[in-house]
Amino acid sequence: MRAVMDYNATSPSPCTLASGGRGEAEDYTFEVIASPPCSGAPTGVTITPATTTLCGSGSTTFTATTTSTGTGITYQWESSPDGTAWTPISGANNSTFGSGTVSSTTYYHCIL
Repeated sequence: MRAVMDYNATSPSPCTLASGGRGEAEDYTFEVIASPPCSGAPTGVTITPATTTLCGSGSTTFTATTTSTGTGITYQWESSPDGTAWTPISGANNSTFGSGTVSSTTYYHCIL
């Protein structure tokens, strides 16, 4: 990687330095190390709602946090009207999930 500073311009250019311009260039070498893939069972997940009680109707955002590390960790949010029969929520596969408008009792959980 090359970091360039051209003292005479607001947008540094390596070409300016090559043609006799005033400035400085520094070369750096670095190594990119990929995270190890996750393996085994993940640790538990903690769900935190932005709002804990919705009266009448409303919405909230849930955040799932975990101490699991590594690549390949996925999230799938599900909802249920009774806490027993769970239905995956289409497209809800990030660590945060916005519930949209909730007008009846709804349970949520996240599969890690």
